[in-house]
Amino acid sequence: MSSLLNTVLILATFITFSNAQCTTGSRFACANCSTVSVCSYGGIQVDAFRCDSVNASLPFCSGNTGVCKSAPEGSCIQPSELCPRASDTFPNPSNCLQYIRCDAQKQAQTIRCSPSSYVYDHSTRSCKLRQTSNDCFQVNCALASNLNRWTSYRPAPKLAFYCSIAVGPMTFECSTGENQVFNVVSRSCVFGCPSEGRFPVPDDGTKYYQCARGVYGVLVAQKVSCSAGLVFDPSLANCTVAASTTTEPATTLVTAGSTTAVDTTELTTSPAETTTSSTATETSTSN
Repeated sequence: MSSLLNTVLILATFITFSNAQCTTGSRFACANCSTVSVCSYGGIQVDAFRCDSVNASLPFCSGNTGVCKSAPEGSCIQPSELCPRASDTFPNPSNCLQYIRCDAQKQAQTIRCSPSSYVYDHSTRSCKLRQTSNDCFQVNCALASNLNRWTSYRPAPKLAFYCSIAVGPMTFECSTGENQVFNVVSRSCVFGCPSEGRFPVPDDGTKYYQCARGVYGVLVAQKVSCSAGLVFDPSLANCTVAASTTTEPATTLVTAGSTTAVDTTELTTSPAETTTSSTATETSTSN
């Protein structure tokens, strides 16, 4: 009876450690990034233990040797949640006196500004003298009210922080498109007015954004469509006739070698009316 029980226990042990990476001739191997397998010479796992259960300062299992180390290696290297992009610097969400330097593998290194009167400035990727309270922007993810909550990074709104209960502070960045900002309500990147004026709509040359001051002086974007047959020209900040590919004089705006300018006054659109609503709307301009 006892021999049968021992057999069952051994089989249960083998099933429990079925994901081991034991190979013939190896006595120790990594079962995963944090667990060491104890192996027989025949490649059977007979036991396993977590690295941090032996030494908290050596929590990672390294390679095929089953050696515990202080830092992960190879495929076990996980990008830092504070590094939305490799080989760049980002603010430390919880401390404006520090910044995060991300290497090519998105591993984070925390660096403190010096002297202590300096704070991180993301626009210059360096530290500057703190002159007002607005120069320091940080989020305390330890507060219950901030847990599982998005916060836009006011000094550079293309960045946003998320205080995750599971993994701690996370940094997100709008990395595509000009004048993109992170909208914490829609949890996506949207157009943000850099100033008053007209700006092109990416991937749609027939539309543009009209930016004007709305309620409380806040810049509001309104998407406007050019009249039929017109496209938006960023250099003119206006709608105009698209460049023609035909050689007929009646439809060619500029002829090679010609010094005659075509009057396009009637082809440009009139300024679009803007609204003070915080929600962008879409209208068409008149000829």
